[in-house]
Amino acid sequence: MAFDSREQGADVQLVIRAQAGDIHAFDALVRRYRRGLTTLVGMQFPDVTADDVVQDALLTAFKCLPKLHDPTRFAGWLSTIVRRRAVRSAAECTPSTGLDQILLGYLPAMTERLITQERHADLYKAIARLPSELTTVVTLYYLDNLQIESIARLLQISATTVNWRLRQARVRLRRLAASCQD
Repeated sequence: MAFDSREQGADVQLVIRAQAGDIHAFDALVRRYRRGLTTLVGMQFPDVTADDVVQDALLTAFKCLPKLHDPTRFAGWLSTIVRRRAVRSAAECTPSTGLDQILLGYLPAMTERLITQERHADLYKAIARLPSELTTVVTLYYLDNLQIESIARLLQISATTVNWRLRQARVRLRRLAASCQD
């Protein structure tokens, strides 16, 4: 896989510092990966609360960080922890009651998220019509503003594959836009 060596080097240094007990280094890693991981969980496991899953996984990762022998594999290691936690949470999910739905409507974060989704409804609909592997990279790149190298590490694919998927998504989105104007 081709990664930006500076970004991976920065990750390695942060991981080593975090393993040595530097909480600020781990916080920097959390800020770097949290948003992308939350998006992935939300897309792959719509029945779970992505923020909670990622938070639980980050706590687990912090506790298990000394067991990570190769700091260059941090992104994939963290992604695996998040996926496993999401699978467990999805298995534990029970259908929510009507009252739960009403209460969720009053939470400011949910309200803000719904407003944002309404503003971008057409874009989301078009993206949702793409194959899942294209939807994932488009969402991470354009909506979460992650760099190609970060996406590659999160998805455990090469940067070349991320670029190819972005190009394919652009072509398909142009076609969808053209067909909607007809």
